[in-house]
Amino acid sequence: MPAYPILYAAIAAAGSTFPVSWRWATRAAMIVALLIGLWWNPPYPFSFENNLAMTDFVDLQRTAAQYLEEHAGDARIASAWPFTDELHRPEFGFVDRPMQVRQIEDFKLSSFESLHRTDVDILVIYCRVWGIDTVPMQWGWLKDYLERNWGVNRQATPEQIRSTLGFVPIVRWDRHGQWIEIYVPETAITKK
Repeated sequence: MPAYPILYAAIAAAGSTFPVSWRWATRAAMIVALLIGLWWNPPYPFSFENNLAMTDFVDLQRTAAQYLEEHAGDARIASAWPFTDELHRPEFGFVDRPMQVRQIEDFKLSSFESLHRTDVDILVIYCRVWGIDTVPMQWGWLKDYLERNWGVNRQATPEQIRSTLGFVPIVRWDRHGQWIEIYVPETAITKK
């Protein structure tokens, strides 16, 4: 991060050596690239706040929070940050009153081992990193590289959640490659 100002100054200095017509062309190309980057998601994992994918992320979180407020007001809900804060703090605008939440670190299988079935009524899982479910992430060497150097880890699958906690998905929302899913105990489904 501290090197960015130096890098930008070097790029500006190098650009000043071009003729004036080239300077305008390169500026226009950079503006077009910036605008494309706001809407186009790259083919590799990235954080949602890097472009307008963040708006889809917030909309999905709001939809799930409203669903939970309407259908599970007093339930004990487990999820990861930031969704837990959105449910617990009404001032964020996702819910009208605080809900009971238990925060877990992430959605890796090892994180679910600390949860006890009797302490949680609902589990909310969502996509935290873009591109984690794409075909290139299935390549062993790429997956190992991203896990080792960038901390990008695969989330637990519905089958793993079912075998570990006994929870099954009941509702899911998708938007532009992102998703959020709500799980309940399998016993709650069979009782209905």
